[in-house]
Amino acid sequence: MPIVGSESLRLSVCEKWEKVWTKRALMGLVLGQFVSLLITSTGFSSSELARRGVNAPTSQSFLNYLLLAIFYGAFVIRRKRPLQVL
Repeated sequence: MPIVGSESLRLSVCEKWEKVWTKRALMGLVLGQFVSLLITSTGFSSSELARRGVNAPTSQSFLNYLLLAIFYGAFVIRRKRPLQVL
């Protein structure tokens, strides 16, 4: 037995879903996953280097910070609006 008003309920749910998944929200999700990948790779590479007897904490994180600076720098340069201080 169909639910009364189910078509309008489905449309409103679809409309709300489309409002949530905007380009800005997806970009935030992608950037968050990228930062998470960098953090994970830092932990993995640090533990692997420590297991092999290397003790160089700055060198272990340098590549990740370099990649983050390049990616974030390109994002900031590409922005059309100036950065705002809260």
